[in-house]
Amino acid sequence: MKNDVHLDFNNIVVCSDLHLGEAKSVFHDAPEEFQRFANAIDAIGESSGQIDALVLAGDVLDLSLATYHEAFSDFLALMQAVEGKVKEVVYVPGNHDHHIWLASNEGNGVFAQGQHVPQGFAAKTRESYLEHALDALVSSGDTPLRVEYPNSIWCPKNGSSAIVIHHGHFLEDLYHLMSDLYKELLGLDASSLEDLEAINSGWIEFIWYSFGQCGRHGANGPIEQIYQRVSAGDTAQLKSILQRFYEYRLKKMVDTKLRSTLSALPNMLSEWVSKKLHEKIPEWVYSALESYIEEEMAKGRDHACNIRNCPLDEGLVKRSGDYLLNYVRPFYPEISARNMDFIFGHTHRPGIYRSDVGIGFYNCGAFHKGSTAFLFHCNSQGEIAEHLYAC
Repeated sequence: MKNDVHLDFNNIVVCSDLHLGEAKSVFHDAPEEFQRFANAIDAIGESSGQIDALVLAGDVLDLSLATYHEAFSDFLALMQAVEGKVKEVVYVPGNHDHHIWLASNEGNGVFAQGQHVPQGFAAKTRESYLEHALDALVSSGDTPLRVEYPNSIWCPKNGSSAIVIHHGHFLEDLYHLMSDLYKELLGLDASSLEDLEAINSGWIEFIWYSFGQCGRHGANGPIEQIYQRVSAGDTAQLKSILQRFYEYRLKKMVDTKLRSTLSALPNMLSEWVSKKLHEKIPEWVYSALESYIEEEMAKGRDHACNIRNCPLDEGLVKRSGDYLLNYVRPFYPEISARNMDFIFGHTHRPGIYRSDVGIGFYNCGAFHKGSTAFLFHCNSQGEIAEHLYAC
């Protein structure tokens, strides 16, 4: 049995989207908030008994919108605050901290092996690491930190269910875009849990890590400013960027294709068509992108992505159910006979949905200033109770 399946637990607490280091996080420049968080954990432990694990379900360190120093300082403060209140902390990375998984996975599965690295490719999922990329931050404490991805599975001591904990990014189309293209364009199978991570990993890193940590241009710099403006629906700067990208990178390539396609036309007509297309192509691309952003914003979301701030309704439940059906049940034989409950975050909107067939779906929300989040307590009978945390 893999170490990412935990049997016979008595009490765990689950939360997500702390976004440590980022300006919107309730913990940013607020050292007293770490003690308040620890007190909330303490209160749950006092009424239920020792907490076996605090499970952090992704977007804990914000390596996209914060510097290393900001994120690491806040994470160290968090670990110090919960010291002695939980037996261990289990970290399940999301999209903003995906690099924690990549670095831990490659460090353990590839580079630590040296000349003894096994043939073939190292596993990208279903590993559980007590030695990981955050070792230097937690080495002075007594509370073990474990890193698992993309799921952490918990089976209660006296219950028959399995609690599946996942950040939630793979519920959103953007985060499996590369594997979708792989299937659609090449007609090849990419349906396993390993495929999901292996094919999309570089794409997630490119968007949510490489941009954020590209020096003075990334976190707290112009890239973050563009991100915040587009997220708020302001696309004017994006239009300018697309126009320049077309002029400097795509126009010559399009010219080459047009000359071949329009070669049968008279020169004057060919030049006129070519000129009009060069005017229209950037407009068409921008118009399509702007329409998409407007549609998403019109759905009441605070962000131009397809499940951010989305309520835990039947649509999001279907996405969650599909994830369990396609990427959990087939690849975790240890729990295939159990009913499953699903705890996730990512949308920044807390909620609870209990289905007619007995499956519970639980969203943690986000620890953003002015918002609310849930701490979910799961006991030895498999019962899940929410504890509201006002930010």
